Amino acid sequence: MLAVLPILALTPGLSSAGQPPEFPDDQMRQQLQQAEHLARKGTEELLRSIELLESAIPTYGLPYVDGNGNIVIPRHHDPAPVPDTIPDRT
Repeated sequence: MLAVLPILALTPGLSSAGQPPEFPDDQMRQQLQQAEHLARKGTEELLRSIELLESAIPTYGLPYVDGNGNIVIPRHHDPAPVPDTIPDRT
């Protein structure tokens, strides 16, 4: 099945690679552009929230036993704060 996909992609009329999609009207084109913009913005916000979550989780070093027999799990210093803004890539 996977061997057929490149053949179908190269068949004229079945592939639109390199050609902008055609829309019936300007309103539909604008709606799709707005949907793309909102999807991009949502993805950037999701990535930002993952970065904030990652920075909130404390990190620890390898445990060791000190001279008194205590198991010590050293906590690493807090990482540098994540900037509040994400550069706009539009």
